[in-house]
Amino acid sequence: TQPDFAVAWSNLGCVYNTQGEVWLAIHHFERAVTLDPNFLDAYINLGNVLKEARIFDRAVYAYTRALQLKPDHAVVHGNLACVYYEQRFIDLAIDTYRKAIEIEPHFPDAYCNLANALKGAGLPPQCKGSGGMLQQSFETLSQPRGFFKTILANIKERVWNG
Repeated sequence: TQPDFAVAWSNLGCVYNTQGEVWLAIHHFERAVTLDPNFLDAYINLGNVLKEARIFDRAVYAYTRALQLKPDHAVVHGNLACVYYEQRFIDLAIDTYRKAIEIEPHFPDAYCNLANALKGAGLPPQCKGSGGMLQQSFETLSQPRGFFKTILANIKERVWNG
């Protein structure tokens, strides 16, 4: 066996997470990042498990560390924004969703979550503070067919008809 093989620890973390063994998953992901402090996927998986377990302070750390390793990872920005939103740091969540969208303009989950955060803050998406970002994004997303068009319709329905 190779007790210092970070990938094996991370893979076991994934197995334990799939089995619903959250604490074992957390332990294995933490061991993986201890063995390899530059193991991006282990930090992301650790953040995901911590977010689901509602251990938000540690999830923020894991996602922040992942972003230090790969600052342009839109999904990690989106996950971090979800944690901020759950902690009721709405302004920070909004800014972080915007960063995710800036990095990946075709990121439907980030648009939907941003719309919900803006709505939760009492701000319609086309009003002050959003800079028309969602309306412009709706127009951009309406160009492609299929998936994005469906997502666009769902977002519009949720935001404007609540």
